[in-house]
Amino acid sequence: MRDDLEQRIRERAFGIWLDEGRPEGRDKIHWDKASELVAKEDNQKSPLRPADSNLGPTREPVEPSEAAGNRGELPTQKAHRRRSAFLQHMRLRLGR
Repeated sequence: MRDDLEQRIRERAFGIWLDEGRPEGRDKIHWDKASELVAKEDNQKSPLRPADSNLGPTREPVEPSEAAGNRGELPTQKAHRRRSAFLQHMRLRLGR
């Protein structure tokens, strides 16, 4: 496979050399440019596929994350007590 890559770069560099009018002493520049163009072609041939939201990195099913909605804000004990007191108050008020 490495030989195939090198052959593709060689052919591309030769084409660049011809396009530029066969200048001497620019072989390194042509090779580098050809390498970059071949790499770009290869990246376009293997497009990224969308991530499956139900699969983890090992392709095993995972449950959706609840933490995303929380944004890292954890309730304090004081806030929890206030909420509990409010809910109890509302239950008594509504007769439940």
